[in-house]
Formats: sequence, structure tokens, C-alpha cells
Amino acid sequence: MFERGGRQWDRVGTIRLPASLWFEDYSSLSVAGDRMVVVSQASSVLWVGRLQPSSWELADDEGIWVFPPDREGRTVYCNVEGVSWVAPDRVVVVSDRAKREGQDQQCRAKDQSIHVFTIPGLS
Repeated sequence: MFERGGRQWDRVGTIRLPASLWFEDYSSLSVAGDRMVVVSQASSVLWVGRLQPSSWELADDEGIWVFPPDREGRTVYCNVEGVSWVAPDRVVVVSDRAKREGQDQQCRAKDQSIHVFTIPGLS
């Protein structure tokens, strides 16, 4: 965690994610109040946790949600690059451009897009 210093950003802490997270990468995170969301581009998943009110320590692991696949069960949210809270149970996610080489064709279905997801079970 960083906060603005006089002429630079000063490191003030670290948020330690649970060791149980099996993500291949972490492409973005967002914190709003005590809620935290992390997305993975490579794993096409979203994780939600809650922070302690008085620190940057994790208080609760709310769970992992896999982004919806296509009708054949293939990953289509292959390029998730950003996430932000818009409501206590809703996030907006943005997708980068699909790679021209080395990425499956179905990844183009959701590239360069803005997506809004309601996360089941959160309030």
C-alpha cells in the first residue's frame, strides 16, 4: 500500500493474499471500504475478501468466482485487465485486446470490452 508523500509515493504496508489462492497471475485489484477484489487474467477468475477495519490485514475470504465460459465451456474472459467496485455486490471489469498469436479465437469475443458482474452471495 502506498500513500502520497511530499514529492513521491511512500510505501505504508502490504496486503497479503491467502496462500490458498491458485491464480496464475494477478492483473488488477480494487479496495472499497473493507471489501477487496482481485482478478486474474490467466486464470479467468475473481476473488473477494474483506479487510480488518483497523489494518490492511485480511479478515475474511469471501470466495472465488470463475468468469462465465461460452456455451462449449471454453474460457472467453481471457484478457481481464482491470476491476473496480461499483456497488457492495457488483464490479466493473475491463478486458484488454486479445493477443493476435498464441491465444484461442474465442478470447476475441470479450476483448476490448467493459463488463459488469453482480457477485452472488455478497451484500
